[in-house]
Amino acid sequence: MQINIKKIILIIFLIILESISITLLKKSSVNNNKLYIISLIIYILILYILFFLFKKNPISIIFTLWNMGTIIMVSLIGWFYYKQKLNNYQLIGLLMALLSIPLLNYN
Repeated sequence: MQINIKKIILIIFLIILESISITLLKKSSVNNNKLYIISLIIYILILYILFFLFKKNPISIIFTLWNMGTIIMVSLIGWFYYKQKLNNYQLIGLLMALLSIPLLNYN
């Protein structure tokens, strides 16, 4: 079963929202109750949408895309924001992760 590009974009968008909501949850857990509640609601909605993605699509593909997207997102944040360098092995690993998308969708 193939996953179309719209679902892949949705997964990437959810990964970004999840990262933001987790960061807000960590920062607001001490000081800001309103921000904490909003972040918690966003995180629960993401899990709800992810549940339906799992229900209608192969779990192996969705879960792999989710993990791969998270790894790539964190690597890009580290590279651009924190100016961390990636060695050749890490770059090859990220490239292989990107190449896994069409391989997983191939029938």
